[in-house]
Amino acid sequence: NAITIEEPYRYLDPSKIYHHKNIHIQIPDGFLFVMGDNRYNSSDSRSPSVGLVDERKVLGKVACRIYPFQAIEYNGN
Repeated sequence: NAITIEEPYRYLDPSKIYHHKNIHIQIPDGFLFVMGDNRYNSSDSRSPSVGLVDERKVLGKVACRIYPFQAIEYNGN
């Protein structure tokens, strides 16, 4: 099930634009496609240095849920 997202974000620095606009990838079960949260200074699954992430290597604990807003909760210490 392919999803296309049109994003109106405009880069301020043309040298930082990710030039491979169309990415077609099928993500196998047990793997995650991760996205960086800083467009200028982070890498994500589009980069060969990151690639897809094996779910077995993801460690963490959900401490806070912010969205959806009607279900905000904190479970941390």
